[in-house]
Amino acid sequence: MSSSTPSLSTTIINECAAIAQNGSAAINSLVSAAKSGTWTTADTNQFVALVQPVLQYLGDYNSVGIVVSGSAELGIGAEEVVGVVGDTTSMTSAPYIYQFLGVDVGVSEGMDASVGMIVAQGKPSSLHGFHTFADASMSVGAGIGVQVSTDGQWFIFFDAGEDADLSAGEGHVTVKQL
Repeated sequence: MSSSTPSLSTTIINECAAIAQNGSAAINSLVSAAKSGTWTTADTNQFVALVQPVLQYLGDYNSVGIVVSGSAELGIGAEEVVGVVGDTTSMTSAPYIYQFLGVDVGVSEGMDASVGMIVAQGKPSSLHGFHTFADASMSVGAGIGVQVSTDGQWFIFFDAGEDADLSAGEGHVTVKQL
């Protein structure tokens, strides 16, 4: 992680975890609409309402979004994260679909499905490309996981499966405005 990457406060992590845990059905529905190309103005309004509680704490972060993730790991893992990301300075503008595919190595075992949030320094349109990341999480049944990339992208996940992970990896992100 670079020295210019600000840390996330406990307040932001707790707010994101609460949104992920309490809004999992809405998150899944919105990500499905983005993936299928059926995104509407009503979806944008629902997205803004969902992330609104965390906006006041974001400071230098320019992107916030909702994500769903699936992974399988036994020493070497594969992960897919799909979500919707908006610009914190213009939340009513059309958001972006965010798609990440990555692999990691480390002390990791399990399969899980997660819902969560992404908080990033860059504007949504700049989040594309290759990213190196570190992942630390542990959940038995349900728990919170945190992942950070070297360019200031943070993921806060509410895990629904059994998972233990301390790993590092590389992945590729694509973003496209909805």
